[in-house]
Amino acid sequence: MTAESKRKYHAKHKEQQKELSKIWRENNKEYIKNYRHERYIKVEKRKIEMIRKNFAFEKMKIGCAICGYNKCARALDFHHIDTSKKILPINANTVTHSWKIVQQELKNCILICRNCHAEIHSQEEEKCMEI
Repeated sequence: MTAESKRKYHAKHKEQQKELSKIWRENNKEYIKNYRHERYIKVEKRKIEMIRKNFAFEKMKIGCAICGYNKCARALDFHHIDTSKKILPINANTVTHSWKIVQQELKNCILICRNCHAEIHSQEEEKCMEI
């Protein structure tokens, strides 16, 4: 079948194809709904992955507030200065929350490397043991 004959066939049967397409959509509403939902999820996952990459890049630009370490984003943590104001943990999964909430939470945090973070928490534990 040549391209010209295909065009003629589709022009001749256009209304019939529209009707068949309409019937197919009505019979497959659940499939269409699931397909669109899966596609939406894939797009959202891609967006979240891009945000995480940018988040990691920004962490490395800033570096540790105490020692200045900035070689690996995974080795940098957000430490809550005042834990009584803590709403949620700041990590790679936080990007699924509202950006306003994340910004509020970041105001209560400092960026530090894992070594400095461990030292801060060990000092806090020693203070609790002394009391």
